[in-house]
Amino acid sequence: MNPIVTKQFARATIRKRKTDEDDAVYIGRSLLLEAGRTLSKADLSPALPHLRTATALVNMAATLKQRRGRFLRYVRSSEEAQKHLTAAEAALRAAADALRTIGMVHVDAKNRALLESVPGIGKILAATIAAEVGDINRFRNGKALVAYAGLDPRVRQSGTSLSRNTHLTKRGSPHLRHALFLAAAIGQRFDQSLKDHYGKKRGEGDCFTAATVANARRMTHRVFAILKRKTPYEERP
Repeated sequence: MNPIVTKQFARATIRKRKTDEDDAVYIGRSLLLEAGRTLSKADLSPALPHLRTATALVNMAATLKQRRGRFLRYVRSSEEAQKHLTAAEAALRAAADALRTIGMVHVDAKNRALLESVPGIGKILAATIAAEVGDINRFRNGKALVAYAGLDPRVRQSGTSLSRNTHLTKRGSPHLRHALFLAAAIGQRFDQSLKDHYGKKRGEGDCFTAATVANARRMTHRVFAILKRKTPYEERP
């Protein structure tokens, strides 16, 4: 069930309370409105916790590397401390690699192969995107998948004015959004279509992040198309 739906019921109450009994009432009201969907086998796949934890460990290793660099600027003579910090970083990365290996086993091999046909999506990103998307039939079109990844801009409307050039909604899966952003950042270095679109956005005054997010939306539509059609990516002439 989308937590945004149940949160709307909570906002409608006069007295703000956070109890299990109130949460049960909100969920019950949402079900009466036929909100939510049936739990599927893909929702319980062990791929998600393994791959998400691996990503968290990699981020922790990157943070530890930065902290080790700052530490060495102040304490250059402590070789023993440097040895322990280096070993801790290596242990985090080794654990991340092991968890990714386990998680990738539980991801559909056909979907992984289809995603790897897209420029910018490698073995690890393919497994992450496939696990986060799950059943592609949950989404009506590419726009729905973009919204699920939180890559769609917030819409602000006042009177007759309508503004779409705003911050991202960042709803849905942050893990999917991060994977698609990385795929776009890599793809726009090699794929001519993404490279041209990136150059156009930079020419319009967008920064690196904004231009790459625009390509991440294009990448999301590619992901939806190949998973829906079950055919590898082919660049259109």
